Amino acid sequence: MGVGFVGGGMVDDVKKDSYLLSAEGKEHRYTRFEAGLQAWGEIIGLGAALDWLNKLPKSDWKNLESNYTELYEYLQSSDKVHLVNQEANPTMSFYVEGLDSHLLGSALSRENIMARTGYFCAHYYLDHVLGLPPLMRFSLGLHNRPSDIEKVKKVMAKIMS
Repeated sequence: MGVGFVGGGMVDDVKKDSYLLSAEGKEHRYTRFEAGLQAWGEIIGLGAALDWLNKLPKSDWKNLESNYTELYEYLQSSDKVHLVNQEANPTMSFYVEGLDSHLLGSALSRENIMARTGYFCAHYYLDHVLGLPPLMRFSLGLHNRPSDIEKVKKVMAKIMS
């Protein structure tokens, strides 16, 4: 059998030699073989996004760097927080010892702090190779302000205490 395109569903787990799709065992099993449409709109939009990014002032980039450095240093300062990142950058993945990441994500969401939880499409590596629990991920962008970082620090301190 040749290489096929797989798509149209969510991945529940990935191992070295197999994968499990959430659609398995359900009545619409054929969708796992529909790779979907090419992302033409996104491809065209990428050019406009790159043009916009190239026109941004250096102060916007310095603000982003300051924000992610401050958040990284805060997370790194806690004995309960285990960062996957080796250095500060806009995307930080971590878990908090003794706290379920999904529950932590829900608690943050109730405070209007958006974060992602889980294995981030890297199931096999994070779960089966590194043996990590589901993670939290903060993804900072040019829209974030220092007040956003202060709020995250305040809420995380409250939750972890």
